[in-house]
Amino acid sequence: MTLSTGCLSGSTGAPARAMELDALTDCDGLAMNGSRTDSAAPLATVATGLVLTTASSASPKQRGLLLRLLAVALAAPLALYIVLAYSPLATARAFYPPDMASARKALVVVAHPDDEALFFSPTLTTLRSRGAETHVLVMSNGGFYGLGPRRQQEMLGSCGALGVAPEHCTVLDQSDLRDAPRQWWPTQRIEAYVREMVHRHNISLVVSFDDTGISGHLNHRATSAAVTNLALSDASFPPTYLLRTVHYKRFGGHSLLEMIPAAAPFAWQWLFGLDGHALLVSSWSDYLRGRRAFAAHRSQGGWDSWMWRSRYMFANHLRRVGRASAVRNAGRRSDAVCGAARVSLPAVL
Repeated sequence: MTLSTGCLSGSTGAPARAMELDALTDCDGLAMNGSRTDSAAPLATVATGLVLTTASSASPKQRGLLLRLLAVALAAPLALYIVLAYSPLATARAFYPPDMASARKALVVVAHPDDEALFFSPTLTTLRSRGAETHVLVMSNGGFYGLGPRRQQEMLGSCGALGVAPEHCTVLDQSDLRDAPRQWWPTQRIEAYVREMVHRHNISLVVSFDDTGISGHLNHRATSAAVTNLALSDASFPPTYLLRTVHYKRFGGHSLLEMIPAAAPFAWQWLFGLDGHALLVSSWSDYLRGRRAFAAHRSQGGWDSWMWRSRYMFANHLRRVGRASAVRNAGRRSDAVCGAARVSLPAVL
């Protein structure tokens, strides 16, 4: 299977992040979970506009009714957020599978500094608040614009805000894993570093990107392919979950309004006692932790002007690696000849 990079651009600096999203506008509705989907704006935004347009030509009584309906529509996601963030239902099997609940040490594998805050802060803060020791492995120091050393130091503040100890926050700086938006990293090298991290810290849960990598960035997708292959090929590898991404037009959608579409897929699991997916929703205090974590990445400051309302800052929908993942990732691995299968991790930050 040949990779097409026509919908891919950008990297980890603030200007490149904007390029990355702009490039995705030409993807003809490419869904972030690898399928096609409609490119409509979030339903709540459309509904709000429709109600306000109708209200402008309605009678006072009709306007009152419409405004009450709008209030209910806005209150429902807020009520669902409170339930999923604060009630015992949040730890029910349908939302928090047993292999995740029993994990004592969790590793989040990302591509660049700031990925852990922008996309995985609900995972890191929720697992920590439920008793797990959290670790972060960053495959590159994000030096696309020559800011690698600075961004590597910024990770200290981000990890601290997310409750990750400095000795559990590792950033790699390897010549074959440079931050490059159009480079497919050698997955065998990524696998070797991840495997070493798992063995060194006795990790019992691994979390990473799904096969589209949130934004389509090739470094993200290579990281996902490597982690997925490890989970599928090594019976001793810990339970592995991938962050399910959504269409980019919902990427920066109003977080609380996204609670209903985020929770809807879990109704089936809840009704029939199934698992395989997890929904981790940040409490308000943990959401603020995520904001502080990203604020530590000062070199990326322009990116935060709208990310405060991103769905990923409030909720992570994680999917356990399974056979479907293998099919989607089958053609995405690099054929590059890699070095030794075992590597030594460099010193932590």
